[in-house]
Amino acid sequence: MTNKTYPVLSRIRHSGTVYAPGTDHNEIELSEKEAKRLQALGCIGEGVEVAEGASSKGDFDLKTALVALIAADNDIKSMNMADIGKLLGENARGVKRDHVNAALAEIEAQTKD
Repeated sequence: MTNKTYPVLSRIRHSGTVYAPGTDHNEIELSEKEAKRLQALGCIGEGVEVAEGASSKGDFDLKTALVALIAADNDIKSMNMADIGKLLGENARGVKRDHVNAALAEIEAQTKD
């Protein structure tokens, strides 16, 4: 399922983060299922599709970030998503385990060549 980025129209809390218009957290990345109720309540606007494996930041490349973390001796495969999220920082928003696994598979395929 592809996530979308939605503009925040009123203050909401999601996964421990407060989102509100006019703040640094004025957009939220959600699945369509997650967004449905918030849209019905008028808390978020229309969504824009986010590319698979990307966060709402257009210049972030998950595969490049993982290569750098692996080069710094982080065992990404054995880490849980909370730990990976801490290493990725702000860019971790919206990144799911299946995105990480897909990026790791691409990295492994490239290093075997």
